[in-house]
Parts: sequence; structure tokens; C-alpha cells
Amino acid sequence: MKSFSFKTSAILLAFLLLFSTVSFSMDMHFCGDKLVDLSFFDDSADCSMKLLMPKEEKCPMSLMKCCTDEEISQVGQDELATSFHSLDLEEQQFLIAYTIVYLANFSDNAGQHIPFSHYTPPLITYDRQVIWETFLI
Repeated sequence: MKSFSFKTSAILLAFLLLFSTVSFSMDMHFCGDKLVDLSFFDDSADCSMKLLMPKEEKCPMSLMKCCTDEEISQVGQDELATSFHSLDLEEQQFLIAYTIVYLANFSDNAGQHIPFSHYTPPLITYDRQVIWETFLI
């Protein structure tokens, strides 16, 4: 169960990173109130209304242009990582200390030398618990 949740969260974070950096644009061409052309990543094609309308005649649609172009664009994020040099001294110290403590939690202590591993305790001359009759239950 644990590996499944790790894999799922890794995939979700990868998609989040992908969709936060991708940019796209969408062009729409309207003739009056009707959508004539819709295109992604490219300019929309004009309709033939501009060619059919005489230049001196005004547009019957409330004296505005008959054809309008709209563009919707989503700009992606360019900088993903901040520079380490842009951090203050206190922030750098905190980041280094946090990294060291975080990595120390997952390090293997098997290779670490224990200085008292060959120490033999002194011999027990008499058993104090039996003599004083104090037992932990």
C-alpha cells in the first residue's frame, strides 16, 4: 500500500510540474456572434465576410466590425528552481541544516563505531534487589 501511494503521488507531482510549465494559446474568430473558427497553437482563419462586404458600407451589426478575433493564452512558468545565491544567509543556513538532519534520519548506523562495545561491566558482588526485596513488577 505504501509503494502504491508513493508511486501515485510521484505521478501526480510529475503531471503537476508538466502542466504548470506548458503554455498554450487559443485563437477564435467570430463573425457577429457566431464562432466561425477555433484553433490551438496557430492563428485562426478569417471568414470570407471581409471579402464580401463593400468597404464603404457599414456593418449591419450595431455599427461595429462584423468579424472579431479573440486570443486566449496561458503562459507557462519559465523558472522552476530559484538560485541558491538569491537566498539570505539565514535561509541558506536553515536549508543546509534541514538537509543534514533529514538525511541523518535515513542513514544507516551499522557502519558507525561504538566505543564501549568491548566494555565488560563489573562483577556483581551481591544482588541488591534480593537483599532489599525491591522488585519491579
